[in-house]
Amino acid sequence: MGVLGELTVLNDPEAIFQEGWLLCDIGEHERGLAEIRRAVAKGYFGAPTLSGRRQFDALRSNPAFHELLAEAEAGRQRALVAFREGGGERLLGQ
Repeated sequence: MGVLGELTVLNDPEAIFQEGWLLCDIGEHERGLAEIRRAVAKGYFGAPTLSGRRQFDALRSNPAFHELLAEAEAGRQRALVAFREGGGERLLGQ
């Protein structure tokens, strides 16, 4: 395995999402979608980014994108519930 294969950032869900986002930004939509799918599967739920950023406009008519967005939104909602049930708002002074 090469040097890049040893980097733990390559397994980080946020870094994977960022890579997918950048791929979409340069027009590599299918590759980008695959990376974002990996990030969501690893627990990174960037639904607001997916729904609002222009880099994903070309994917908006793609049923796979809609499925992935729904999965990201559901994961985000589950995370918010867990955060609130765990007293997370108290930690933020709310």
